[in-house]
Amino acid sequence: MNESPDSRRRFPPAAIAAIILLIICGISLYLRIGPVYNHTFVDGAVWFRGTDAYYFMRHIENMVYNFPHTISFDPYKLYPGGSAGLSHPFFVWFVAAIARIVGQGSPSPHTIQVVGAYVPPIMGTLTVVTVYFIGKELFNRWVGALSAVLLAILPGEFLNRSLLGTCDHHVVDSFLSTLSILFFILAIKKARERHLSLSHILKLGQAHQAPPSKEEGQEERAKITAPLIYSSLAGLLLGAHLLCWKGALLLIFIIFAYLVIQSIVEHLRGKSGDYLCFIGTPYFLITLIIFLLYRGISGVSSVPGISLLAGALIPIVLSIIFRLMSQKAIKPAYHLPI
Repeated sequence: MNESPDSRRRFPPAAIAAIILLIICGISLYLRIGPVYNHTFVDGAVWFRGTDAYYFMRHIENMVYNFPHTISFDPYKLYPGGSAGLSHPFFVWFVAAIARIVGQGSPSPHTIQVVGAYVPPIMGTLTVVTVYFIGKELFNRWVGALSAVLLAILPGEFLNRSLLGTCDHHVVDSFLSTLSILFFILAIKKARERHLSLSHILKLGQAHQAPPSKEEGQEERAKITAPLIYSSLAGLLLGAHLLCWKGALLLIFIIFAYLVIQSIVEHLRGKSGDYLCFIGTPYFLITLIIFLLYRGISGVSSVPGISLLAGALIPIVLSIIFRLMSQKAIKPAYHLPI
């Protein structure tokens, strides 16, 4: 029996996908909470999984009562002399802030421990949701749903690090990096669809100088706004990721390599790669600003500082080089040995 048009209207694909995603989230939370619940909450106490969880909980409890200051010297680290405090404090800031909100400014030790126990499964499930949207943007909503369900049930380190009571920074790293990639993808798609180029900046300048071009200036700003917003959000998340884990340098390298390779590909195709400047430069620049706000101006000479500065400048340099090559009719293949 054929379905009526009314029944199809009642269940659009977007609504079906949303229901499937909710079911996937429920499965994800159950797998991360249900099997270990009785091993985490025992006789009114919270038993954490692994020694690292107790290390971070000590820092979190200390920060809750001294927010937003961290322990500057840790006597329990690197026995017997002790060592400096956290070098990547974002995870501790994040959990401590949630604990203060849940505890209305003055949470009890038990409330802090419960929050620390529940953060991993919740963040793991939010990562599953983010993966759905990445699949949806790259392919379609059904690929997104398949990707989400695979990540939700996949055994291994991601599941292990996102179990109830595993209060460690790794699952927050995964969420921040995945969400940053999602916004980066959205920024690239918007910039490519709108064929953004350096001429858009020139048009904006002309619109400010010439009143008759005000409407044209508004149109140009509208084209640039969405890609810049997505790129800025991606940069903010990458900055938080960098303050959470030093391994964020790997993501910086991947994005940097993509921008360089994609610039070359666009040039070989005879197309403009200017749109990559609108995404790559603010993406790395905002991350660099966040990094320097924490590390100070001396952070520019560090490996992350140099990497981010190079990532912000290289897309512009490549765009200028390829534009000059096009103007002088130099064969695109000649730039490959560069």
